[in-house]
Amino acid sequence: MNKFNIDELVKISENLENEFYIENDKFQEQSYTLLHKKRLEELFYLINTKISNAHKILDVGTTPFTFYLKKHTSCEVYSLDFTDGFKNRCTKANIIFKQFDLRGEGIPFEENLFDLIVFTEVFEHILSDPISLLQKFHKMLKPGGLLILSTPNQASLSYRLKLLFNRPILEYPTWQLSSNSIHGHGHNRLFVTRELTDYMKKAGFDKIKVSYSSKSDFIYSTHYSEPKNVLFKKIIKNTFFRPLLFLFPSFRGAIYLQAEK
Repeated sequence: MNKFNIDELVKISENLENEFYIENDKFQEQSYTLLHKKRLEELFYLINTKISNAHKILDVGTTPFTFYLKKHTSCEVYSLDFTDGFKNRCTKANIIFKQFDLRGEGIPFEENLFDLIVFTEVFEHILSDPISLLQKFHKMLKPGGLLILSTPNQASLSYRLKLLFNRPILEYPTWQLSSNSIHGHGHNRLFVTRELTDYMKKAGFDKIKVSYSSKSDFIYSTHYSEPKNVLFKKIIKNTFFRPLLFLFPSFRGAIYLQAEK
């Protein structure tokens, strides 16, 4: 198994002339990568434990991690995104790219095509019937294929505390896309485990495995900027949050589901 290298992942965004970036800005893309580094490292090792028999992988939502997968796995990598911004970069990297709005009709690729679909930190951005959306992935997976899904945990300790003090857990929903929207909506919906497993079952998935993760560097920040009051928040996290998250995994910030077709 290849060792995850965050420096190499960040360098994917370097030395590109006239190319598209996350938020159309190289600095923003590299900041995104660094703020998500622990989550991406965890995801990379999870994927590596699942690809021994995988030949075709679909990564939903193109990021530098998509290109990292292409370089560090022997699989044929596909990518799906809301806009066609990453199309040229994917073509140059021999990644099969498709622009597709998952809220629409049909599926972007043929049925029974993929051994593994990676759908992480995207579900919460999409305003769509969740069962219909998951059914699209179910159709595209081969029999026995695996879907890896992750999404913020609405029942996390940090969100529970916000609600306790009458604080919103989401910014104002982006019901309408603005003219300068590049990647679609922000976070519009959060989920708890029970509803996610129910959606998976109704979409036809089997052997659903649930786990929780606290490897979210960006939990106290925006996706693209350094968090404020870092030292104070680290003290709170280490003295208060960490012991509770160890004792109660369901209080962690993200939910992971692995489900077979």
